[in-house]
Amino acid sequence: GDYADSGLNDNRDIDSYLELSLDLVNDGSISFNYEVFGQSSNGLEFFINEKQYSVHYHPSGHSKSISSAEFEVKSGLNTFRWNYHQEPDTTGSVQLSSVIVEGVGGATDEVRCEPGEYSEDSGTSVCSLCPPGTYNNDDGATGCNVCSKNSYAPTEGSVECITCGTGTSANSDRTDCETDCVFEFNDDTYNLSALQDNHGPFALEDGTGIWMNLCEKRSSASFCLDPYGESINTYMCEVDTRGNGIDYGNHLSAELVEVEDSDDKAIRLTYTVEGDDDDTHCKSTVTVVCDPDASSQVPFVLGNAQDCDLHMRWNSAYGCRICNDDDYSENNCYGPVIKNVETESCPTRYSFPLAVLIVVGILVLVLIVIIAGVIIYNRRLHSQYTALVRDSEGQYEMENMDDEDTAVSDETADKSEEQV
Repeated sequence: GDYADSGLNDNRDIDSYLELSLDLVNDGSISFNYEVFGQSSNGLEFFINEKQYSVHYHPSGHSKSISSAEFEVKSGLNTFRWNYHQEPDTTGSVQLSSVIVEGVGGATDEVRCEPGEYSEDSGTSVCSLCPPGTYNNDDGATGCNVCSKNSYAPTEGSVECITCGTGTSANSDRTDCETDCVFEFNDDTYNLSALQDNHGPFALEDGTGIWMNLCEKRSSASFCLDPYGESINTYMCEVDTRGNGIDYGNHLSAELVEVEDSDDKAIRLTYTVEGDDDDTHCKSTVTVVCDPDASSQVPFVLGNAQDCDLHMRWNSAYGCRICNDDDYSENNCYGPVIKNVETESCPTRYSFPLAVLIVVGILVLVLIVIIAGVIIYNRRLHSQYTALVRDSEGQYEMENMDDEDTAVSDETADKSEEQV
């Protein structure tokens, strides 16, 4: 069909725009289709009366994806401007088609609400969109249907519900699917909850980076933002060189697969984009392989990742299935006497700090024993020394007494001689 093209500009930094001014008699609306080609850093911006309105800057991050946009417009003179922005050293273009402006006159007959809309009273002048978690696919509906048990509708105006992926279930509001990251296949259980965290960025060849969280959608001011600063609620997000986020997977499904270099089956988590008007076919996978000896704590990209076709692998002990009762057996040993095998708890493996404390305690005990022995030995020596000194002093006193007695006798003899 007919369309307006921005033109192809090789390796140039450009801003190409188309401007349209109309005088609307009544409040109305404007709608249009567009298709962006080239790198994800290039895209379309839309303005009404110099005010920028949110459109997907580079829808889905891949080519051949026609997007639609529609906005309400007040009566009076309105100026519409479409601006195509292209980064330096890149090549791309945008095609604009099916521009429809409403607001020229009033209704001449009754208009039935379209699928995804409803009107509680046939006499009302407006149709309301079905709220998230509900849908209808009939013309002229007076209400909306709640999505079934395992399906959801993430946006308003849904004409059908989306079935939750394997291993996930719809929340109570039927607005999304969720999982605790524990998956069961037949009688085998796999628990990946310990791997839940924000991981990235994983660099791709075109300069963009991938952020991911295995089982929990992230919606924050830092994880994944569109060109207008609005948070994108997703598991997998590509961030381009301008910091703009692109949804790489908001729908999760888990399956058990064979891998070439492993004897055990692996869990493959597949992420797709659902609930987007762009009919996106992005597909990203993360295969978690059982590897008890894995040292890496993050996944890695497999091969040369193509735009909107990303595959990653994660070797981890958490990729191994959880042991169950069938993995254990109790046997009898037959000999002269039948002995029953009893299950005992594994011996405690002391950690390095505890072993050090035990060694230090033994050394302190040995030191105390040695010190006690030395003290006892010294006391014995002291006692022996005291006894020896006591004996020596007694003998010395007796010798002194003998000398004194001899001296007195000699003195008496001398006096006797003098008297004679």
